[in-house]
Amino acid sequence: MNISRGDRHLTYPRKESSGVERNVTAGLARLKGVILLGGSLRPTPLAKAVGRSILDLPVETNTSVLELWCDHISSLAKELGGQHFDARLLLDSEAPFPTTRMDCESQIEIGRDPQAYRGTAGILRDLAESYADSDLLLVASAGQVLLAPLAHLTRVLAESAADVGIISNPDGTPASLFLVKCGALRDIARVGFIDFKEQALPRIAQSHFVKPITWNQLFSVPIRTADGYLTALRHHRNVQRGIDQLNRVFSEEWSAAFSVVESGARVDSSAHLHDSVVLKGGRVEEGAAVFGSIICAGGIVRPGQQVIGEMVMEETSMRC
Repeated sequence: MNISRGDRHLTYPRKESSGVERNVTAGLARLKGVILLGGSLRPTPLAKAVGRSILDLPVETNTSVLELWCDHISSLAKELGGQHFDARLLLDSEAPFPTTRMDCESQIEIGRDPQAYRGTAGILRDLAESYADSDLLLVASAGQVLLAPLAHLTRVLAESAADVGIISNPDGTPASLFLVKCGALRDIARVGFIDFKEQALPRIAQSHFVKPITWNQLFSVPIRTADGYLTALRHHRNVQRGIDQLNRVFSEEWSAAFSVVESGARVDSSAHLHDSVVLKGGRVEEGAAVFGSIICAGGIVRPGQQVIGEMVMEETSMRC
C-alpha cells in the first residue's frame, strides 16, 4: 500500500519557503470543489431529539453550524484570490434540509445524493465524473465544527502533494477532512455501496499516493450526539478566547465557557446558564439553573428548577 508515514502538524500559521508556497498555490489552482457530506445511514440521536437538521443548530447566538461552514469556505476563497470552485452540501434521502439563510460570499449549493445507498466513496466517484483527473476536491463531513481555519488546513493538505491527503486525529485515525485528486476516485466501483475510509482508501492506496497528516491537537469535533454538540461549542468558544486546546486540561473547567440562547427562545434574566443551549421555542423561567444541557423547542425549565446534563423536550428530559 502506497501510504507514506504521516507528517505531524501542530500550530498555525506556518512559515513556508517561497518554493513550497509556489507549489502549494499552483496545486490549489486545481481545487474545483468543496464537498460537505451531510448524509448518514440513520438519523443521529441528536438530530432525532431536536427534530431538525443539525446544520441549523446554533454555534453562537446568531451563527449556525452551516453558517460557520459558509464563513470557512468564504475565507478559503479569499485565501485563493477569489478563485472559483463549487461548494456543495450533499444530503441523503432522509436528512431534513437546513433552513439557515446563507448570507455570505460563497453560497453553498444544497442537494440530495444523486443515488441512494452509494456510501461516501460511491458519491465521490459519481461526482468525479464532472471533473478532470488532475482536479482536486476538498471533502469534509458537514456534521462537525472545525477548530482550525479551513483555509490553513487546505494548504497543509495541498503541501503534501498527494493523490489523497487526509488529516488524521492525534491517535492516527483518519478524520473527516481530506483533499483528493479526481483521478484517484476512478478506482472506486461505479455501482454499489462503498465506504471511503474502510473500503475505498485501501484500494486507492494500491496505485496512488495516499498521505495521512497527523494533527497534534484537536482540530474538529463531530456533533452526532448532545454531548458532542456541547463539547464542540465549548472548544469553539475556547478557540475564540485563545485557549490552547492541548493545554485545555489546565483551564478552569468549572467556569462557564459558553451559553447560547437561540432567537425565539425565552430565558428569564434571573436564570443561570452554564455551558448550555436554549433552542428556539425553549423556555427557562425565573431563578432556574441549567448546567451542560440543551433545552429544545417546547422544553420548559420551571422557576427555581435545576437541570444538569439533560435534553429537555416538551417538559420531558433525557440524559445528554
